[in-house]
Amino acid sequence: MQDDDLPDDDPSPFGDPLHPDDRLWRHPSEMRSVPPVGARSIPDTVDFAPAPPRRRLAWSALVASSLVGASAALLAVLATGMGERVVERIVETPPSAAPSSLVPVATTVPPNGPAEAVEAVLPGVAHLTITTEGGTVDASAVVVRADGYLVTDALPLEGASEVLVTLADGRNLPGEVVGSDPVSALAVLRVDATDLAVVDHGTPADLEVGQWAMAIGTHEDGGPSVSSGTISALQQRAENGAGTVLYGLIRFDAPVPGEVAGGPLVVDSGAVVGVAVKADEEASFGWATPIDEVRQVADDIIELGHARHAWLGVEGRRTTEGALVSAVVPHSPADTAGLRAGDVLLHADGEPLPSMGTLAALIRAAEPGDPISLTFLRDGAEHTATATLGERS
Repeated sequence: MQDDDLPDDDPSPFGDPLHPDDRLWRHPSEMRSVPPVGARSIPDTVDFAPAPPRRRLAWSALVASSLVGASAALLAVLATGMGERVVERIVETPPSAAPSSLVPVATTVPPNGPAEAVEAVLPGVAHLTITTEGGTVDASAVVVRADGYLVTDALPLEGASEVLVTLADGRNLPGEVVGSDPVSALAVLRVDATDLAVVDHGTPADLEVGQWAMAIGTHEDGGPSVSSGTISALQQRAENGAGTVLYGLIRFDAPVPGEVAGGPLVVDSGAVVGVAVKADEEASFGWATPIDEVRQVADDIIELGHARHAWLGVEGRRTTEGALVSAVVPHSPADTAGLRAGDVLLHADGEPLPSMGTLAALIRAAEPGDPISLTFLRDGAEHTATATLGERS
């Protein structure tokens, strides 16, 4: 039995070895053929010494070591991720459905379609980027005067250190908070411009339950954000995130996203009838302050620096007959008009009063100094009195 390290005259199954310049290794006897440092990398002539007798073990070890080395190199590449095959794919997916709050769900639409209503109102809507200690907040605002005044929901402005107003024409202007009203939760902003587009105002008194309505806001890039539905109730009350109870609100069947808060509520005629406010975060519907109250509050803040609110001076609760007066503030307009605790208010200026909330909404829409005619029930008999509304201090 031959030893593996003895010469083997049988032809090698691996064939003749490669030229030294074509291999990654050299036998020591071939080293003298390597050019000296500084010589040409490929010599014109190479004097090869006779190759030593080939041994099977030597070639087997060489192949084995080469395979081991290659395997180690491959493992190293795979371990470092350099050998991974990178496949770049472009995956096309259909656009996801828009949130339900942005999909029109109205049973009636404006004669010319929602797109025309948006196009008509959008020039008078601005996007607000509000910087607070906790980050940035998005909202919208409605232009109320061409000389740079806008009105918005006051809640997003709480704790604001900076307000950037993006107008419909793409201008970015710093916004100054002129004032805010804690009673209506509305605020007025001013920008340095005199050519703003003012939206057309409608008449909230003409609204009907079931009527189509759409709250419009804008994204930072100026594109519209729309929340539409039908008006489901009028003269409603709700509490906003700051704990303020708002009266006389318009309720419509679509929630108000953050960027829509402060934007206009538009009806089928294309007129603005209110300003959307953030109230009742968990609700699946939205709220808007009637535009009559918005105009009044905005005018007061611009001219006086604060909003003026009418005041009657009664407390009470709802009953099956009407609004029961439980207390009358001494020396108040109600006291002067002769109202007493225990009276049941039936009508105010001819409007039915099913609750104190309805009365509060009517007073909120009035101005200090306005007269109000009250029909009430006392001891089973109807009476009428006229009170002159005072100003809430």
